Amino acid sequence: MAETKAKESEIDSNTFETKNKGNSAVKILSKVEKRRAFIKAVIRKKNLRKKEALVSVDAGTYLGGKKNLTLKALPETEEDYIQLIRKGISKKSIDHLIETTSIPAVVMAELLETTPRKLAAIKPNTLMEKSQSEKAVSIARLYALGEEVLESKDEFQKWMNGRVPSLGNKRPKEFLDTTSGIQMLMDELNRIQHGVYS
Repeated sequence: MAETKAKESEIDSNTFETKNKGNSAVKILSKVEKRRAFIKAVIRKKNLRKKEALVSVDAGTYLGGKKNLTLKALPETEEDYIQLIRKGISKKSIDHLIETTSIPAVVMAELLETTPRKLAAIKPNTLMEKSQSEKAVSIARLYALGEEVLESKDEFQKWMNGRVPSLGNKRPKEFLDTTSGIQMLMDELNRIQHGVYS
């Protein structure tokens, strides 16, 4: 009888130890998985920042870079762009935008809600009005994103001039006259980038 109880006690003890070891293993595994998930999240965040920075730099170069924008560093965050717009971009940046986007000066004047003659008369270092600066910056960011998503400026130009079913079979360039239209094009490019086609 005593021998049986001893065996039962031994079995319970072994079972308890096994359970404890199992729980410890689960806890350790859980910690490892959490750590891996954390590292993956950090890497994803860093990659996203790199990607955003790359697009921002490209947008800055569409406006002539640091020299034309008179900045120590090219804008990277939304706050940077807001400050740039509030300050105003120079006519030199508009000229560079016309050159790099191949948007005719006549069309650019229309997009900036002025006349070709008035736009041409503005001196290179003169700062544009806030609304004109915002429109120009939005166009630069759109072109930078388009070039990245479609992998070349030429492909993006084709997309801008072609008819897009998800845009009501209209040409993307028809939406450049409003900031809402430009944002709609950026949303469309983001969908393309993530493989979502409507």
